[in-house]
Amino acid sequence: MSNVANPAGFATHAPNALSRRHLAYFGFWLVANLAMLPALLRLVRLSLGEDWCSYIVLIPFIAAWLIYLRRAEIFISAQPAWRGAAVGVLAGAALILIGFRLDAGYGSTLLGLGVALVWTAGFYGCYGRRAARAALFPLLFCFLFAPLPLSSVNRLIVWLQAGSTWLCVVMFHIVRVPVYREGFVLALPGVTIRVAKECSSIRSSEALAITALLAGYLSLQSPGRRALLVLIAIPLSVFKNGVRIVTLTLLSLYVNPGFLYGRLHHEGGFVFFAIAVVLLWPALILLARGERQPAPSGRARAAASAPGSSGGQAP
Repeated sequence: MSNVANPAGFATHAPNALSRRHLAYFGFWLVANLAMLPALLRLVRLSLGEDWCSYIVLIPFIAAWLIYLRRAEIFISAQPAWRGAAVGVLAGAALILIGFRLDAGYGSTLLGLGVALVWTAGFYGCYGRRAARAALFPLLFCFLFAPLPLSSVNRLIVWLQAGSTWLCVVMFHIVRVPVYREGFVLALPGVTIRVAKECSSIRSSEALAITALLAGYLSLQSPGRRALLVLIAIPLSVFKNGVRIVTLTLLSLYVNPGFLYGRLHHEGGFVFFAIAVVLLWPALILLARGERQPAPSGRARAAASAPGSSGGQAP
């Protein structure tokens, strides 16, 4: 019996051939991780010790899950391309070596970039260009394994502090609570609070941005709409942090001063993160609805307005 051509124009592969490619990538991944073990351990220790980069240990697992979700379209055509992958592996190894020679501020960033580059180069080598193109988002997502440089983190924290402090002042005025601001210090009748670095809520802000990034990839088709959803998450991060600070302050003033030091203060970040996710949901629905209702093309509009058409006006 003759073979039937694939309608998509891709070469199909027998399950055994694809299984061998999966086994080859697993072997590459295992050997590469053993070779990069010092870099991986340094990054894991950093993630477990610092709130601002605690998310990075989850990045490779999320990327693998995204590839698994789209496995039918990603692995429809898999052809090895080790010559091109070798360049990526060597470049990743060079970044790792340079990262070990730099201080923690930039060295950890280069280590993460090098590790992610080796992972993605191995994927390209085992499965080829078409599979890598189909898995472009998960592969790029792997590069979030590289923590931000410490200088960038400090600037981001200051920006979150400033935005949260300004929003707190606005909210206190709305509820008619007198407040005096000096820098990041807010003086209210009976209590004075400072929006410290620990109150910047950088961890939940990063988590909200990543949540928006994943929701956009899974629910939207347009890159512009996906980017817009992530941009919407940025002011929401400031808003939910301002709500958190104002809520705790008002509870301490009118219910119990212990709210400023209790469990809601130290462990209640998830509650306000959930509020931000709920507020992000309508934006996602509106963006998705806009994709399902594309604007009519110029030819369709001209046909609809032509005399005698069902949509045109009678002469």
